[in-house]
Amino acid sequence: MNSVHRPLRPLVLTGLLMLVPVAFAQHEGDVWVGVSGADQLKRGGFDDFVNIVKLEPTDGGFLGNNPGFDHIVNPNVDDDLFPLESGVQVRLELVAADPAISGIQVGTFLRLENPGDSVLLRPSGPVLHEHLLWFIDSESPGFDPQRKIWRATFMLTDTGSTQYATSESFSIMFTNQDLLLGDMNCDGAVTVSDINGFVAALVDPPAYALQFPDCAAILADMNDDERISVGDIGGFVDALTGGA
Repeated sequence: MNSVHRPLRPLVLTGLLMLVPVAFAQHEGDVWVGVSGADQLKRGGFDDFVNIVKLEPTDGGFLGNNPGFDHIVNPNVDDDLFPLESGVQVRLELVAADPAISGIQVGTFLRLENPGDSVLLRPSGPVLHEHLLWFIDSESPGFDPQRKIWRATFMLTDTGSTQYATSESFSIMFTNQDLLLGDMNCDGAVTVSDINGFVAALVDPPAYALQFPDCAAILADMNDDERISVGDIGGFVDALTGGA
């Protein structure tokens, strides 16, 4: 059952309406929804390893409407990602989320807040384009003002006649502030305490994620090429030494 236990504040409601998109076109920054050759729902487009979505201040927290969810327009054989067929009904289901972060569907105002909460991505059928509102609630008892990154993990399910298999889970990372490249422990500064984290992000990102669950490996991407490699070492050393 979806969470609807708290009424949204008036200024938040105003922000929701102002952020509603009106165009129905495939957007580069959206999560692209399609199906694999094995009839399993699959997503493309938005890279959950590279992208950290910044939410902007609003009444009682931080708000934004990206990324959205958009249907695949053209087949992509290399990525095994194909357009949805007529009869599909794609639901976005929350698997897990950090405290105080939620998704809100405009119109129904259903919340994705607790594991198992889900919304039907409208309109149903192969033509799909919807932006939920992502909200970090600074008035929630679970809000930690020291936290830099909030994660929410989802899966896509099909309740339509196509009966596609459920997608693999994927995460979206959110922040309410500008993050500092090289700050591998998310304490707000680049110091020697970030060295171990940088090395872990470089050689073993999954191990880094376990060691620093409240931060993001992509902060090691010092040259902004959307990957972590030895090419980032010089930039990290410069950040560590102040460019000396």
